[in-house]
Amino acid sequence: MRHLNLIAVLLLLATGQVRAADTNPAVEFDLQAYRAQPGGAVVKQEQDRLRVSWPMEADQSGVLVLDLSPDKPLIAELGVEVAGHTRAILK
Repeated sequence: MRHLNLIAVLLLLATGQVRAADTNPAVEFDLQAYRAQPGGAVVKQEQDRLRVSWPMEADQSGVLVLDLSPDKPLIAELGVEVAGHTRAILK
């Protein structure tokens, strides 16, 4: 079930349901279709970035940070969060 929540978020990204506004220098995400589920993926906007986290093991969460700035790589970070600290796998 956890993987289904992550897949749903990634599908939202792929289909353009989460999009940047062209008129504002800071990116704004349209997350109206997103509904957090208990124990599922969590999506947060952090300025021009979209942070997706999902539960893995009891004390671990997966983390994916996407940067929609036009001059930056799309994947800002992919890693595992343990006790509030992210160990980056890809950065």
